[in-house]
Amino acid sequence: MKNISIEKTEVRSSLEVWDFMQDRQSDRHSKLQAYCSLLNKAAVRYVPNSVPKGSIPKLKEYQFVTTISELAEEWHWHRATVRSFLDKLTTLGQLDKEPLVKSFVISMHCMTNGKPSNLEVVHHLDFMIDYTISLWSSGKANNHDVAKMCVHITACGIEHFKSTVPDCNADMLRNAEDEIIRTFICSLTASLFHASKQKVEYTVLCDLLYSFFVEQLSQKWEALLLLLEELPLVVLKGVPTTLKLVSEESSKSFQQICSTYRQLSDGGLSRSNGSDAAEQHSGI
Repeated sequence: MKNISIEKTEVRSSLEVWDFMQDRQSDRHSKLQAYCSLLNKAAVRYVPNSVPKGSIPKLKEYQFVTTISELAEEWHWHRATVRSFLDKLTTLGQLDKEPLVKSFVISMHCMTNGKPSNLEVVHHLDFMIDYTISLWSSGKANNHDVAKMCVHITACGIEHFKSTVPDCNADMLRNAEDEIIRTFICSLTASLFHASKQKVEYTVLCDLLYSFFVEQLSQKWEALLLLLEELPLVVLKGVPTTLKLVSEESSKSFQQICSTYRQLSDGGLSRSNGSDAAEQHSGI
């Protein structure tokens, strides 16, 4: 399911749903991952090979076929846990289940092609950015899953811009994407300081991270999240970075980021020491 098109698909949710999605230690597969699995299946009208095609009714948009056993195996959950999870999502208005002979059809009501108001979309994007970053900073979601969420939220934001500005050109779309990415990066940067800094104080660091993300990381969110995860350890504790800095330019840019972070971190060391430490552990 790697080539799922999300260009025209929006997902509506609620604070109650995302609160329910928060990870618990007892889950082998996080609720967030399980929920995304359901969304992915609905996006492509998934039907498992084990279910005879002749026994399946014609699927409508955002419907798919599955079994409790299949989901339990995929998510590494007990069958009873899968049933409870689906029942809770049904109660929250996210889906409906229609039983078949040895499987069932799930309809994901949270997915729609409709166009909500501008205020709705902006509020939803802001909430999703904040929620995604809270998952990452609290360790409740790994870099890989958070990176996928960043890509999806950015795509949703661009689609909203295209729908509200029908005559937009390539430059306008690029600027809209840049704005969403910068918002993400500034929020991620703020999470490093736990709100102890005013936004104006870390604007320079945001700009450096944005340039590094675009020019050196080819807009790979997972690599950026790794950089931010390691940054305090590299700068303040001298731990070597695992990022692959393959050029002198990328090394210098990384050193700039480290030096700027040190100035903001109240680590008590001089700027020159910060640059030396960054250079020592940059891998160049």
